Amino acid sequence: MTPRQKLIKRLDDLTREQVKKRDKNTCQYSGRSIADGHTIIDWSHIIPRGVGSLLLRWHSDNSLCLTREWHKYFDEHPEEKMAWFKKEFPERHKLITELNQQPVKTIRISDLAELLELKKQRKRMNSKGEE
Repeated sequence: MTPRQKLIKRLDDLTREQVKKRDKNTCQYSGRSIADGHTIIDWSHIIPRGVGSLLLRWHSDNSLCLTREWHKYFDEHPEEKMAWFKKEFPERHKLITELNQQPVKTIRISDLAELLELKKQRKRMNSKGEE
């Protein structure tokens, strides 16, 4: 695994953890949670990975928790997913739409490392606030 791939994996892992914590491991569409026992909760993107800026991949406003079933369904029906998201989360929808319209730039390894450090700092700050 290259240094770039390692940073991307670490960013994915950290963002997934933060989104699942924010959403309390609960599907934002159905309301089912990990506590249901048989539900798998996925980290899902509104604007898919690989579309637009790579940085949008780790923007928490572009992510939410969905059950595996709803994740698959919405991946196959992106227009329906976007319409639902716009209705339920209008401010987040507006923000990610604006971010996605910005010109795509090359992301350097140093950009990834900086973002990872910022996310780690935010995680530490949030952990201290819960104590």
